[in-house]
Amino acid sequence: MKQALILRADANAGIGNGHLMRSLALAQAWQRLGGRSMLVTSVAPDALPPSVRTSDMEFAFVPSPHPDPADVSFVRQLLRDSGNAWACCDGYHFDADYTQSLAGSARGVVVIDDIAQAPLYRADVI
Repeated sequence: MKQALILRADANAGIGNGHLMRSLALAQAWQRLGGRSMLVTSVAPDALPPSVRTSDMEFAFVPSPHPDPADVSFVRQLLRDSGNAWACCDGYHFDADYTQSLAGSARGVVVIDDIAQAPLYRADVI
């Protein structure tokens, strides 16, 4: 089975599309190396940037975005269903508690932090 990467990112008027675009680039590189990837987001399908929406990405849409507990529960289930997948979080709102919650269900946790805002993450790669 191909190694899976579950990427969790959002976009909106306040944070822009950069988180989704970085996640898309990482997912495409992962796929070129033989892995499989899934982008998990709270962005409605028709609101995704065109380059993301028309990519060959697999998508999953969280029922309610973080900090709602349904978000992390949904992602943890995807990680379990994917069989030993890596998790990657790209967004200002994915804090240490969020990444800690993913750690028990993921092979490893990657955090993309472009402003070094959190004092602590539970992550294998930052």
